Amino acid sequence: MSCGSPAADKEASYGANEEVKEVKADLNNLLSRLAGINNDPTLLAEHYAALAEDPETVFYLGIIGDTNMVPMYYYPSSGQGDPNEGYGIPSDICYMDLDADMDDAPYSVTGDDASFEIAAGRVDGWDSQDASVLIAKTAFYDRIIENYKGPVNNPSSASAYLAEYWKDSAMTTVGSEPPIDSAYPTTSKLAWMYEQAGFTTNKKPYNLQNEGSRVQYAEDFYASSNLIFFCAHGFYYWYVPTAQEGHFGITKGVYGGGAFDVTRVKDMNLGPSIIFGSSCVTGRIDGLPGRNCLAMAFLHAGFNSYIGATRSSWGSLVPIPDASSGEGLGDLLAVYIYSDLTGYVYDKSTGADNVYSHTSIGFALMDGKNRYIIHEGGSDNGGTICDTFEEFVLHGDPAFTPYIPQPG
Repeated sequence: MSCGSPAADKEASYGANEEVKEVKADLNNLLSRLAGINNDPTLLAEHYAALAEDPETVFYLGIIGDTNMVPMYYYPSSGQGDPNEGYGIPSDICYMDLDADMDDAPYSVTGDDASFEIAAGRVDGWDSQDASVLIAKTAFYDRIIENYKGPVNNPSSASAYLAEYWKDSAMTTVGSEPPIDSAYPTTSKLAWMYEQAGFTTNKKPYNLQNEGSRVQYAEDFYASSNLIFFCAHGFYYWYVPTAQEGHFGITKGVYGGGAFDVTRVKDMNLGPSIIFGSSCVTGRIDGLPGRNCLAMAFLHAGFNSYIGATRSSWGSLVPIPDASSGEGLGDLLAVYIYSDLTGYVYDKSTGADNVYSHTSIGFALMDGKNRYIIHEGGSDNGGTICDTFEEFVLHGDPAFTPYIPQPG
């Protein structure tokens, strides 16, 4: 296939979407034959949704190839679209939503909001070797992590605050400049969830932040952590946690730079970790050489999974608390994903609500998106809610299940 580059030419999105329809029709036909049922989108959705109620029976779809081989669908957006970041919101969710109406995306053929019945992710990287390694790391994961240590997995180090072994360590990190500061409530919840599940995490204020968020200091923590969350300003080639010259303004350059960029990340020695990037564009691969994409560089350097946004990730200038959460948009999605993985989610009204635990990363993303849509009251016709659940995609094997020290 050759869908062109809608990232640079919005007129090309029509052709790309038409090709997606053909791929999806082939996928649904295959799924109907595997299930032994008629190829009816409503019947397919009902059948696979029943399987998706249990992390042990959910169906997985690994997409092997770039967006020219297996195109993403370009969803309309009321607030995004320019030649720098790319037109439309490219996403793989149409493959997860078996009864999606491809002529009225993202709604279903019955007019309902999007919901997802299978877990999907792109098993990708720089080349076929990277993709092969991702699958091998899923198969041999337990043996790989048994005694693995990163540079600060040392309990005798007062500055590390991480566990003796990589598998028992988790971290959060937040950069500077609005709206990044609004992620602090999110990282506090994530740290609480990590600890409830048995991880050791970087201690209060639960973040490598400001000076500590820059690559020169934080790299060793990334290399020593199993679960990772970051919030920073970014683009497809890099993110710059500090995002400014100095904490007190550009007139006082106490720190600056410290970007995680492709040039630096590709040579890092990282563990088989998962990471959620609450950041703009860092999950984008469409219309770009793979070796220029940050998500691909992280996989090449050792990570098993990268969840990032294909376009600008909307954020709030301040947290807007409600009965259940102070998070919104991508940060809220991250809370749902990590709650599925750890088995815990913090609720302001009831304390701790136990959910799933020890799930695959593909299941956690699928379930997290479903819960996000319900929490936010449904789709908003190309607004911030739609953009958020559309643009966060998984790079990695969706069947990969990360180690959790104390599964529920």
